[in-house]
Amino acid sequence: MTTAPVASTAPPRNPTTARRPAPAQLAAAASTLTPAAGPGPWQVVGIMRHGFYAASETGAVLPVLGPTALRLPTAVLVPELTGERLGSLQMGGALRVEAGRIVTEHFHCAVRRRWNPTRIRPCDPARRASAAAVSASIAHPAWPETGIEDLAHRAARLVHAGRALDPGAVDSALAALLGLGPGSTPSGDDAVCGVLLALRQVRAVPALDLLRNRLRAALAARPAPTGGLSASLLDAAAAGACVPEVRAALELLVSGAPAGPIARAVAAVGTSSGADILCGAAAVHLTDATAPDSGPAAVPPSASPVAPSS
Repeated sequence: MTTAPVASTAPPRNPTTARRPAPAQLAAAASTLTPAAGPGPWQVVGIMRHGFYAASETGAVLPVLGPTALRLPTAVLVPELTGERLGSLQMGGALRVEAGRIVTEHFHCAVRRRWNPTRIRPCDPARRASAAAVSASIAHPAWPETGIEDLAHRAARLVHAGRALDPGAVDSALAALLGLGPGSTPSGDDAVCGVLLALRQVRAVPALDLLRNRLRAALAARPAPTGGLSASLLDAAAAGACVPEVRAALELLVSGAPAGPIARAVAAVGTSSGADILCGAAAVHLTDATAPDSGPAAVPPSASPVAPSS
């Protein structure tokens, strides 16, 4: 006796769905300065060789970085974030950023620990390089070129305004820097970071406090004067945090080291970001920032005041 086959009542299988692997579960470490997860939706706004940037609709930007990336002070570090996994992302692609988790279609990052970003260290005033030594380094051909030509003059105006404790002049000087220049962290923003870090380095507390307060007000304006990533790094610099390469360069600068080692210390910090940060720091070190009555920061002989950019 032959038995007829019994039809299956199970739903048909989708071969594509059946073969799709489960998302990889990756351990991550968030900086103590990593911004808290804000309201969604979030999307991928930048993909690099060593990581990616996620942004919320409010403008907050979160760097998610692999093991060979610069350790940005606000980043989430993911040791297993490989090129293959980065290749699964698409510009503009949606993702979720929740408390302790970053969720994409192909991998999930779970924050397991916190890490402390590199912070600038105050220098010993007795061992601080003279303005002449700093000027000699800047004048050397090995000194790296900034992203815009007159950045030293604009940074010098900000230092002078801060040392004079003049809020209006600080606001004007910041307006001539924030958002100026190309890149995700414009040259003007990087120079402001350098000024903030160097003021902390030389313990110029009143000037640092004023710049920090006026910067906070400037970044709160709408429309924002610069992008979310750069704004987060400015906040970090105001708290004394930076990438290790920048701290090394600023310590060499304050020690009176020649231009070559200083330039090499920041060679990997963006296309011109390292040079732009050094420019801001040098504007502080070209004046006696520890003296309460110090005048404007020295600038090259050809310098002249510039009007704020429109």
